[in-house]
This record gives sequence, C-alpha cells and structure tokens, in this order.
Amino acid sequence: MLGADVHSILASKAHMDATVAHLKTFKAKNYAYVLSSHYVPETIVAVDAKIAYIEKAKSLATTEKNADSFISAMKESFPKYQGENYLAMTAGMLYK
Repeated sequence: MLGADVHSILASKAHMDATVAHLKTFKAKNYAYVLSSHYVPETIVAVDAKIAYIEKAKSLATTEKNADSFISAMKESFPKYQGENYLAMTAGMLYK
C-alpha cells in the first residue's frame, strides 16, 4: 500500500531504506500512477510524499527513545494521516 496520507507499517530501519529504494525505482521509471493494494490509485506525487514520510520516520526512530514518544512525534509531524494502527505496529517493531 502506498497511501500518501496513511501511516505505513515499517518493520525496521533497513526495511525503511529498502522501501525508499523501491519507491525511487518508480520515479526512475517515470510512472504516472501507482496502483497499490488496499488503497486508491495515486500519482507519482504520492511517491514523493511517502519517501518524505519514511525518511522522517527513520530520523525519528533514531532520536526517539521509546514507542510512545515515536508515535507522538509521528502524529505531530503527520497530523492528518490515517491508519494509526499501522503506526502502532511500526512502533512495536522498532521498540521491542
């Protein structure tokens, strides 16, 4: 799921790096649309938004000390995002 306005399930910093690398291939191929599962068709602009989201998540995963502070910081950074359950899943995997 791409979901430019939805939190993502990100299992680790390595997973974040791999996802960003994969999304950059969409840009390199100059795709006009992304048809991902569990969400609506999106334009390549959504890819840029998701890359920025993941990069911010990785940064916060480095600076925040626990799952609760990570979740709070992500909500502050992305206040209109849906899928808080995905955010909680990410935090659970990052802060075992």
